[in-house]
Amino acid sequence: MAPERRALEEFVDLVCLVYHEARNARREYVPNGLPGDVLCDRLPSVHGSKYDAWCAMGDARMEAYKANSVAGVKQVFAERYSLDLDGLERLFKDERWKRRFRLGGPKWAEICRRVTSLARALEGSDEAAISDARSLVLDAEHNTSRGPGGVRRKLEDLRRRCG
Repeated sequence: MAPERRALEEFVDLVCLVYHEARNARREYVPNGLPGDVLCDRLPSVHGSKYDAWCAMGDARMEAYKANSVAGVKQVFAERYSLDLDGLERLFKDERWKRRFRLGGPKWAEICRRVTSLARALEGSDEAAISDARSLVLDAEHNTSRGPGGVRRKLEDLRRRCG
C-alpha cells in the first residue's frame, strides 16, 4: 500500500476516534450552540462498551476508507453525524465536560485540534509536516491514559477488538 494511502486510512481511524469519544456527550447534556436533537440522535450510541461503539461505527469507517481525499473523509463523518471536526472541537470545549473528567473535555478538544492539523498537513502533502502532525496526535494523552501515547494505545486497543 502506498504511504499516502496508508496515511489517509490512519486519518480515517483518528477522525473516527474523536467521533467515538463524542458519543459520551449523549450521556448527560446537549451543549450550547449545537443542534441538540440532531447531535444526540446522530452521534454514536453510548449503549454497550467502547468496543461495541467502535464496531458500530464500522460502516462509517468503511465508507471513509473509500474516500480519495482528506475532504472526502471529513465529509463522510460530518454527514453521518451532522457535525464537522470544528463542531466536535467546540463540543469538547463545553464547560459541562468538567463534571465528567474521565470523558471528553479539554484533552479531547486538543486531540480534535491536532487531528485537524493533521488534515491540513495531509492536504499540503508535506511529508515532514505530516510526520510531525501524526506524532502529535498519536502521542497525545487523553482522559484515562497514563503518559504520552495514549491516543496510539487507545486506537490500537479498539482496532484489536474490532478491526
